[in-house]
Amino acid sequence: VEGGVLKIRPAFGGEVAVEWKRVRRVDTDKPLPIELKDGRKFSGTLRPEGEADGRARIVGEDGKDIETISLDAVAAVNPKVEPLVKWEGSVTASGALSRGNVNSITAIFRAGAVRRTRDDRLTLAAGYDYGETERVKTREQGFVSAKYDYFVTKKLFVYGNAKADRDEFADLDARISAGAGLGIQWVETKRTRFSSEAGVSYVYEWHNEDDDDGYAAGRAASAFSVWILPDRLQYRLEVEGLLNMEDKKDWIANGRTGFRWMLTKNWLMELGAQATFDHKPAEGRKREDVIYTLGFGYSF
Repeated sequence: VEGGVLKIRPAFGGEVAVEWKRVRRVDTDKPLPIELKDGRKFSGTLRPEGEADGRARIVGEDGKDIETISLDAVAAVNPKVEPLVKWEGSVTASGALSRGNVNSITAIFRAGAVRRTRDDRLTLAAGYDYGETERVKTREQGFVSAKYDYFVTKKLFVYGNAKADRDEFADLDARISAGAGLGIQWVETKRTRFSSEAGVSYVYEWHNEDDDDGYAAGRAASAFSVWILPDRLQYRLEVEGLLNMEDKKDWIANGRTGFRWMLTKNWLMELGAQATFDHKPAEGRKREDVIYTLGFGYSF
């Protein structure tokens, strides 16, 4: 029993699923882990409580009654055991090569990993882009980031994050930001994940031509992913924004979206786009920077 569904595997056929709320009497033949909705956990067999429907006795291995309960109070019986620590992540590479009238090359690398436990989550990411045309460099940028989430409740978490990035052609020698805030994990299932967060950060930027600058900023971010075809085709979206609290016209937004097709259990192909919008860029630079990618990678 898990998620309000009783799954039975009879000897004569395949798995049968029944809504738990429709179950009136239950009798197990061996001790099983039992979790109640109030958080209490037991190990024992479930026996009917006399002739009453909707009630059961939890009986210990010594044959003595532990508790008499309503079946409506049961959250799970013999639930699937999740690992205490779970890692997942991926490494992808995208590129383009042109030879002929124009000789050019573009390479984009991305790596990310998430460490998840029942109480917290650590997210690490890094990326590097490089491009040149006729042996002249036309693109070079990169970033590294880390974020730690601690779950106060099943959905509410507090976070701390840090990020360093650079973009030579946006006159950004380096930008470092660090901050903290609150987030909500709206959904976290095997198929769908959706979270939002907001907080404050301190940002410092070093420029090659413009003056260096440091400021306090408000931060908002959101991440969404869904398996359109289970374990085969996934859609992903990540957005983040920073607003200079001293100059409301100075804000930055980053976004990344795309589709991931699993070629095998671990190898994947990814079609995506990433964009950066700087409302107040360095002098002579454009506000927006968009790149479309098609690449391959490995997930774990």
